[in-house]
Amino acid sequence: MNKIKYNKKRSNKNIKSIPPYNKKGFFKTNNEFLLNKRYELFTNKKVIDAMGKIDKEIRLITQGKSKQKNKLELESQVQKLSNQQIDFLLSNKDKLKKFYDSISFDKKNKNRTFWGSYGQTIFYPYSVVGNKYEKWFDEYYDWISEFQSLYNWDKTKNQFQNSLRLMDNDEFNQFSESNENQNPSWSDKADIWKRFSINPLYDGKDYNLVSSVFNFDDVLFKSKYNEQDLGDRLAQDSEIGENEFFIRKNAKCQFQPIKILTKTFKDVQREYEFIPDGFRLDVKKSLNGFESVNSLLNSFSDEEILKYGILYEDTNGENKYFANNPMGVTIQNIKEYSSWIKYFKIKLEFYDKQLQFVNPFTTFYKNVESMRNTQKELIENYEDDLNQYRDNLKDCKNGDYELVWRENKSNTDYKFPTIEFKNGGRIRQTLVNEYYGKDVIGKRIV
Repeated sequence: MNKIKYNKKRSNKNIKSIPPYNKKGFFKTNNEFLLNKRYELFTNKKVIDAMGKIDKEIRLITQGKSKQKNKLELESQVQKLSNQQIDFLLSNKDKLKKFYDSISFDKKNKNRTFWGSYGQTIFYPYSVVGNKYEKWFDEYYDWISEFQSLYNWDKTKNQFQNSLRLMDNDEFNQFSESNENQNPSWSDKADIWKRFSINPLYDGKDYNLVSSVFNFDDVLFKSKYNEQDLGDRLAQDSEIGENEFFIRKNAKCQFQPIKILTKTFKDVQREYEFIPDGFRLDVKKSLNGFESVNSLLNSFSDEEILKYGILYEDTNGENKYFANNPMGVTIQNIKEYSSWIKYFKIKLEFYDKQLQFVNPFTTFYKNVESMRNTQKELIENYEDDLNQYRDNLKDCKNGDYELVWRENKSNTDYKFPTIEFKNGGRIRQTLVNEYYGKDVIGKRIV
C-alpha cells in the first residue's frame, strides 16, 4: 500500500477504494462475503492485520518463545504501519465517523461491535505512535472528539471515570486554570505512570502524575471494557496492560484536578546515577515509551553503567539496570509513598464529607462508604511501606545491606538480584535471563 503523505491542508477526499456506506444497507449489500470484504477495505484491515501479526511475534520474543532477536526492528515496523493507518483515517474521517456513529447505539450487544472495531481501527495505531508532538495530533484529536461516547448505548449510566495522567507543568497549569482536558490518553491504573517515569529525560521538564474525574459521557473509548481486552499490545492483563482510555477534548473535569506527585530530572538521575547533567533522550528512539529504558541504557557504554550497578536482561527480554547502591531508589520510594498518602487522605476527606449528606439506607451511601474504607486501607498499607523505606534509608547510610542473587523457586534456571537490608527489608528485581557484569552473589556492597 502506498503511504499517504500528510498535508496540513488535507482535503479529506475519500480514497476511491473505500466502498459507499449507509446506515440502512451496510455498504449497500446483504451478501455476507461482500459485506466483510467491503468492511476490510473500509477500515484498512490489511494494515491492521499486519500490525497484529508483528505484535504477536514481538510477544513471542519477549516470552522467549521465538528464535528472532530483532525486537526493536519489529517495533519500528509497527510504528511505520501505525503512521500509515493514521494517515488513512484522517484522509477518510468523514465516512468513518458516519459508520462509527451508526453503530455506537448498539444496545443489544452493549457496544461490543463499536468497541472491537474502533479499538482495532482507530485506537490501536494511536496506542503505538500517538503523542502531542506528532504533526497530525490536533487533527486526530479533534476528529475522535466528535464521536459518541463508548457508553452512549446506555443512557442510564450517569457515572464518573477516575483518571490518571502524567503531564508536564505547562499542561497541568493550563488544565487547572481551564478545567478542560487537552489530551486524549488517560488511565485508571495507579502504577502505569512508572512506565513513563523517565519522561524528564526527553526535555528536562518536571512531570506530574495528575488525578482527575470525568463524566462517562466524555469517555470515548477504553482499551479494557466489560472485562474484555484487545490483545497483545492494547490491554493484556492487570499487570501488563495500560488500561488506557480516550477522554474527549475540552471535557470538563468534575472536580479540581489533584497533583499526586512530581518526577524531576534529578529524581531520574537519583535512580540512574550514570546519567550526566544536561542529558537528553531521543523520543523517536524510545518507540513512544515502549522502549524507554532500553533506549536509555543503549545511550551509554556498558563500562559507564557498570560503575554504578548491574546490567541484565529479564525473562521478558527487556534490558534492566539495578543500582549497587540502593540509596537513590530508597529516597524515591519515600518521596513517592509520602505523596500517595497525602492523596489518599484528600480522597478520604472527600468521601467523609459526602457521607454526611447522604441517606445511610441507600445504595449510593454503601458505595461511598466502600470507597472510603478502601482509602483507609490504602493509607494503612502505604504508611507501613513508608516506615519500611525509612528503616531501609538508615541502613543505606550505615552500609548495612548486601546484594545477593536468589533462585526462582519454580524455575531454578533463573535468578534475581536482591538488596537485603539489616532490618529485614528487601528490594527485589524481576527474574534475570542474562546477566552482565561482575558476579557479586553474596558479596557485601559498601
